[in-house]
Amino acid sequence: MAFFLLIFICAFLAAVIYMSSLPGAFEVSTSKIIEADPDELFNRILDLRTWGQWSPWLLHEPDCALEFSENPNAVEGHYSWNGNLVGAGTLTHKQIDRPIYIEEELVFTRPFKSKAKVTFDFSQVEGGTLMRWTMYGGMPFLFRPMVRRVKEMLAQEYELGLALLGGLMAPQNDHPRIEFIGAQQREETTYISTPWEGPVEDLPAAMEAGYTELGQYVISNGIKVLGRPFAVYHKVQKRATYFVMDMAFPVADGTTDDKYGVKTLEGGKFHQTQLKGSYQYLKATWHCAINDVKMHKIKMDWKRPCVELYENDPREATHGNDIVTSIFVPIK
Repeated sequence: MAFFLLIFICAFLAAVIYMSSLPGAFEVSTSKIIEADPDELFNRILDLRTWGQWSPWLLHEPDCALEFSENPNAVEGHYSWNGNLVGAGTLTHKQIDRPIYIEEELVFTRPFKSKAKVTFDFSQVEGGTLMRWTMYGGMPFLFRPMVRRVKEMLAQEYELGLALLGGLMAPQNDHPRIEFIGAQQREETTYISTPWEGPVEDLPAAMEAGYTELGQYVISNGIKVLGRPFAVYHKVQKRATYFVMDMAFPVADGTTDDKYGVKTLEGGKFHQTQLKGSYQYLKATWHCAINDVKMHKIKMDWKRPCVELYENDPREATHGNDIVTSIFVPIK
């Protein structure tokens, strides 16, 4: 008994030493040139009543309860949110240096208590205003192993928020519009495909070449395509930087081919998220799709692959904002 107690104490001490070696504080910073006058953009950020129009979090819960102080555009002006999905907290203006700097205090009360400093820096550049959005925060001792993951998630949220803000300030420019459609039933699908695996940086070029070659092949060989092309993601590895997937066209049951494989995509229940915007925003949309499933506490079914459906032909779109893509995450 004493031996096992000694082992437990040693393991506990080792865990404490390891946790103590991990950083508790973190900094996340993202910047973007937004086509807007510095004063105009500064006023947009200062007016907390407009945050619901571009917040990457309120995107998940647009009817979240919001409360604003009497003068939300001044020092100590604040707004509070209390939602079922996005938790609860308060954001307060602490320093306002027009038109170059805003500093805020961010206090979370749910799902866990924490505090952070948020800053916005503005500088006029060619093409608009360079805005830098930064958070200085920290994690409780027991949550220190999560710091790296939290930083990655916040960076993606900030990038999406700036893209949404850019679209709000200049709607004529490329920007994402993301809609959570929710649970959908998809039927079993037979498809002809070309497989690919590799790092994310090689994916766009591989997909352009792969779909072009496969599309030309099905046309020249008289294979009837029954719908829009899609991608089947069998594995996503190494923090979403390496993919194992199929580039696919749906075909009739019973189709055979000697050169390309003909496979079957299992039907079932999926959570659908739709992006209206260019493919550059697909990474952010995938992040949103997975987050939305988790926020609603829906169980994912990772035994089935995820699907990315290209709803229209980008070559026929008059603008990048007209491209439509749906993401289907398998759920139970």
